[in-house]
Amino acid sequence: MPRSIEELSEVELSRFIRNYQASDKSEGGIFQLSELLVERLRRTPTIKSPRDVFKFVVEAASAATDGQTTYQEVWGFLQPGEPWKGNHSIKVVGGTLGAVIAYCVQNELPIVSTLVVQSGNRKLSDRAVQNIYNDCKLYGVNVGPIAEKFVARETQRARELNLRDLP
Repeated sequence: MPRSIEELSEVELSRFIRNYQASDKSEGGIFQLSELLVERLRRTPTIKSPRDVFKFVVEAASAATDGQTTYQEVWGFLQPGEPWKGNHSIKVVGGTLGAVIAYCVQNELPIVSTLVVQSGNRKLSDRAVQNIYNDCKLYGVNVGPIAEKFVARETQRARELNLRDLP
C-alpha cells in the first residue's frame, strides 16, 4: 500500500513536484501535483497557524463596514506592536495568506484571502486577484476561465461563512 503524503520526506516531496513540473503534467503519479503543492505549503512554517489567520480574517472582515480587512491589519495580527516594514511585511503577509489558501482548499472552505485588501483603496489589486486565482488553480480548485469571477464568487462565499463550521 502506498505511503500517505504526510509520510513523504522533504526530498521525496520536492522530487515529486520537480518531476511533475519537468513533464508539464499535474496528475498520473501516486499523488496529484495539487496535493503535493498543498502539502509543501502545509509544511512551511508560519508565524501563526493558517487556521488562526483564517479566523482572524473572517472576524476582522465581519467587523468592518465594507466586509473586508487589510494587509496591514493582518500584519498587526501576525506581529502585534511591530510597525509595517514595507516589502518585508508584504512578503510575510503574502506568504501567510498563501498558507491560508492551502488551508481553505484542504478543508473545502471559501478562499478568505479574497477579503484582504489594500488599505488605500480597499480593493484587491489585479495582481492579487490573479495570484489567488493561480494558487487555487494549482491546488486543483475548479476556478473557471475568468479570475475576477472566481474571486468575486469566493468573496461572496467567504462573507457568508459561519465560523462555528470551522474544522
